[in-house]
Amino acid sequence: MVRFAAVAALALGLLAPAAAHTKAPAMPPAAVLQLAARVIDASNGTDPSKYAGMYTDDAVVTDENAPYRWSGPDAGVAWFTRVLAVVDAMHARDFHAVAAPASEFQMQGDAAYMVVPVTITAQVGGKPFRESGMVTYTFARTATGWKISSQAWTTAP
Repeated sequence: MVRFAAVAALALGLLAPAAAHTKAPAMPPAAVLQLAARVIDASNGTDPSKYAGMYTDDAVVTDENAPYRWSGPDAGVAWFTRVLAVVDAMHARDFHAVAAPASEFQMQGDAAYMVVPVTITAQVGGKPFRESGMVTYTFARTATGWKISSQAWTTAP
């Protein structure tokens, strides 16, 4: 127990100076915020084609639904097609996603990282369904503007 306390105190001592110099996260560029908002807006519809043109050629989307990984410029279209199939199989209605402000944002040059809390609600079998989680994005600035290079959904514990 004493050994654990000593290690914890050392770790806190090493991390405290770094935490003291941490500044508030940078504000994402408007184009990045608009891109993330387009994902949520499209998620509240039933048209996978709304995701077209939002992803890089080597994009990867991961989610809790099989096959768990979609890749390429149409990763978003393929992923949302699967989401709609899952929602239909659940006999869910009134599916709705709401994003909170980004909880983390970092940017360096033409690459950015953003974490967005999201809550999904629906009615399943006449009962309310609610799932909270995080969408973690990476973005790349391309010749045609910002695009999503990765998108991953993780449910909240």
